[in-house]
Amino acid sequence: MRGVTAICAHMPGDYVERFTGVGVASELVCEACATSGAPAAEASAEVFARVRDHNRVRFEGSPQVIELASELTFAHEDIALDCPELADLHAVGSDDRNRWLGVTADGVLFELDLDRGEVREVMRVAIAAPLELHVSADGRYAAVVQARGVHGVIVELAAGRVIMQLEREDYYAVQCRFPFAFVTRRDRQLAIYSPQWNRLAAFDVQTNEALTARPPIAHTDRHYLDYFHSGLHVSPGGQMIADNGWHWHPFGRIATWNLERWLTDNVWESEDGRTRRETALRDEWDVPLCWLDDEHFAVWGYGDGLVDAAAEIYDARTGKLERWFAGPERSDFVFDRVLFVLGESTTVWDVERGGRLLSDRSTSRYHPSAKCFATPPKSGRITISRLRGLDAKAPWATDAIRTLAGSIDELQVGLGVLGDALDDAGCTDEQMLAHCRQPGPHGARCWVLDRLGVG
Repeated sequence: MRGVTAICAHMPGDYVERFTGVGVASELVCEACATSGAPAAEASAEVFARVRDHNRVRFEGSPQVIELASELTFAHEDIALDCPELADLHAVGSDDRNRWLGVTADGVLFELDLDRGEVREVMRVAIAAPLELHVSADGRYAAVVQARGVHGVIVELAAGRVIMQLEREDYYAVQCRFPFAFVTRRDRQLAIYSPQWNRLAAFDVQTNEALTARPPIAHTDRHYLDYFHSGLHVSPGGQMIADNGWHWHPFGRIATWNLERWLTDNVWESEDGRTRRETALRDEWDVPLCWLDDEHFAVWGYGDGLVDAAAEIYDARTGKLERWFAGPERSDFVFDRVLFVLGESTTVWDVERGGRLLSDRSTSRYHPSAKCFATPPKSGRITISRLRGLDAKAPWATDAIRTLAGSIDELQVGLGVLGDALDDAGCTDEQMLAHCRQPGPHGARCWVLDRLGVG
């Protein structure tokens, strides 16, 4: 019972969860005490344990949205771009060059190099709208799928050709986001999608080798899964997958399992394997979700989604809720050191402390290696946004470090010197150190400078 501080004397039983107005602290009270406003008292661990077997009737009051002191800012840049309006936009590449792939509503793919302000038409695909894009980590392949339909294709971008047709079973497909994800395994690009409503398949994109082939089964078979696959989310290191799907009659449930075990040890792992967990019960599915690391994910809402401005943090290994905090609205979740909620405004959240650091103008897509945001172009312009100052107060971000960073004119040369200086100053951010020391190519703007709040 996360955040519960007290229980009334008439418990256990069905209860009202009454927020105290201090963070997410709450009290559990019976209906009579909720009506009268009677205070609750501290209860024993035994009573707390027995309350779990009863039902929450409703919430009363609201949790506190915590505001944290912060000097973070967003820098925004509007760029003129000769590009049509795009239905979806996806980051391309694993370096800090500001490159994207976009698709129009009628299936034309465009490559956008925002460092150079260049747009190049790649190809056209014959897939009906609404469309959704996925791009492989190495930037070689893209998938264009019907967001809530049955058709899709995988294309090889350099050749500008379709290399595979995707089609899934038309059984409540309109109720489900097209289940698709790329994943990298030992330098191989794999694809995962759902040819049937309750079965996923994984295959090598280049060779079309099936990696999870298993025979058809009857609905009475022990492996038969009563679960509609929907939006797929792969963890940062490619170790876990989260399936934002649902059960009939209908309710959402996020399922997670270990990808390595599924791909190498047990082809039934996605159905009923020992690492599969179902968590985060909701009345809806395909709710905002993102991985924090290879073991934890954040999902929108709290209490079966009844508190609709909140985020829950789950341990995917156990399926247990670890903590939650109030404030995040129902919009896309992205995590990179902090949680970004991308909606009518962009809000930035400290996950560990459960508070809001910043609220700014709307952004919509994130480039995880260039570490910037882009809003799909309209009226010949696109907006690029960068978060500044995330490490400006770190103990190793001394005046000398910031002065050195601010003096860099040529990234190809200066970043190596900065990396050595950061190491000497006690920086332990391995991603930042590795980025400074890699030979490039580098983009027009380096995210390390943004993290230090210089330039």
